[in-house]
Amino acid sequence: FGSLPLLILLAILALVIYGVSLLYKQIDRPLTNVMIGGDFTFLKTAELTELVVEEIDGGFLSIDLGHLSAVLDEHPWVDEVSVRRQWPSKLKVEVIEEVPIARWGEKGFLNRLGEELLIENNSQLGALPVLRADFGSSREMMENYQLLAELLIPTGLKIAELKRDDLGVW
Repeated sequence: FGSLPLLILLAILALVIYGVSLLYKQIDRPLTNVMIGGDFTFLKTAELTELVVEEIDGGFLSIDLGHLSAVLDEHPWVDEVSVRRQWPSKLKVEVIEEVPIARWGEKGFLNRLGEELLIENNSQLGALPVLRADFGSSREMMENYQLLAELLIPTGLKIAELKRDDLGVW
């Protein structure tokens, strides 16, 4: 009789584990709807959609949102990304597009934080102001450009090129 309560407890535990497993399988259904949102100028929605579809590797519960978010964040035109589930089988992806503020030297581009952007097809970005620096960082150049551009707003003037030489002179 001493082992009977233990057997009952093990049987109940096995039933609970089996029930949880069935429930998980029932809830972890394949995604039926993937919504991608954001205002895009340079980012191609088809390219983003293809990237998302390639990375979907599970159902509603088993999809790795962190991995999907990291993959999307690596795209050169993605500044920020938010990926979340919506009951019962929807995935919502919100993307904030990277915005080039200025050209950096001859071939590069900078965002609002002074981070360099790698942009292959840049034919539509020729009108952006050019920043050049033989001294200092791209971040410093962007901060100074933004400060000067803000000061020029009341005059209606815009900066076409801003250069800092190796002595730190503007």
